[in-house]
Amino acid sequence: MAAQGRTTRSSSVFQGSTEDYDYNCDACLTSDQQVEAYGYCFDCKDYLCITCYKSHGKNRASRHHKLLDNIDNIPANASTLPEDTCVDKCSVHANEIIKFFCVEHSILGCSDCVTLEHRTCTIDYIPEKCQGIEDTTEYSVTIQKLSNLLEQSNAVKAKATDKICELEQTQTNVVDDINRFQKELNEHIDELKKQSIHESERVKKLKENDIRNVIDTCDELTSNIRQIQSSLKHTTAAKLDCQTYVSVKRGENLVTSQDIKVLEKALEKIGTKFMFERNTDIASSLCQTGFGKLSGSAAPVVPVRTLHRAADSCPSATLARAYGIHGPHQARVQSDPLSTEEWYHGEIDRFDADKRLTAVGQDGTFLVRKSIHGDKSQPYSLAVLYSGHIYNIKIRKTHDGKMVLGEDREGIRNHVSDMLL
Repeated sequence: MAAQGRTTRSSSVFQGSTEDYDYNCDACLTSDQQVEAYGYCFDCKDYLCITCYKSHGKNRASRHHKLLDNIDNIPANASTLPEDTCVDKCSVHANEIIKFFCVEHSILGCSDCVTLEHRTCTIDYIPEKCQGIEDTTEYSVTIQKLSNLLEQSNAVKAKATDKICELEQTQTNVVDDINRFQKELNEHIDELKKQSIHESERVKKLKENDIRNVIDTCDELTSNIRQIQSSLKHTTAAKLDCQTYVSVKRGENLVTSQDIKVLEKALEKIGTKFMFERNTDIASSLCQTGFGKLSGSAAPVVPVRTLHRAADSCPSATLARAYGIHGPHQARVQSDPLSTEEWYHGEIDRFDADKRLTAVGQDGTFLVRKSIHGDKSQPYSLAVLYSGHIYNIKIRKTHDGKMVLGEDREGIRNHVSDMLL
């Protein structure tokens, strides 16, 4: 294969004779053909024969190249002359330089891209199209839009950073709530434990008293027996027949009495073994339902009128605004007079009520629930969120069927909803 560049004597396969020329066609050399160069392409930095020169000007990928048809005028350093051209590599053909822009697809590409994928598209040749680009509206508008986009990106980044801080604080608050819930559970469980232990001590004491009564009676019987035995021994030795007669009769009465059998039966009835039965509701709740769950949004709120009197325990006698949160439909029992009220949550415990109010997190938010530990005189409880604290207030029912909030004897109402007006 012949080398690229100047030659002193070569044979042209097209001319069929041996001629002297300075440059071979670089394109023909790739197929082992030595043809005299006719022109030069500054973009490809190749010498071209007359055939390749004409074809180079017709090809879509190279028609915009800078061509010279007189090789005698080619500068000696033409292959090293600096030129304003792209240096970015094509993202599809890694070894090719970006030189074109497809207007229809808004894609930058190389010669291979144009030839293979965009043959019928409208193509901009970058070296020609870029002349005076800095003076165009497109340039100034793009610069401004990039500046605006940068500001938007920085603003979104700042918001994202704030979100991370907010997320960290939220997680910290959640952990605090979990720890607080655990503490409340522990306190509640400790109280239940104390009640159970107290009950076991009470049962033990009752049974122990019954057993000790049997022991005391046995001690009394033993004392009587020994006293008669001692009397018989003394009177017999002293030949006191009258006294001996009396002691014998007392002994007979004592022997024929049923006292000892009564004591035995009483003792048999006193059981000494009792067991602790676990509260299956608590056990199943802790084992099956989990410690709690996370919620991503607050429950919907329904505005109601001002709650004039919350309770004597609240820091403020008047809450400027109150909100009742929706109760679940399944919690509403039709036989319950409050079942149609949206702020009534039915039979839920205090922990669940606290969780629902905390999820809303707005001062004055309240709900009414059925009192689990209350009786007919205290059928409901009002839970109010105020200044980060949840207040649970008894709703009592008077003997004539009216309702009163807490210990407010003057605030007697006909219905629970009347208290919330």
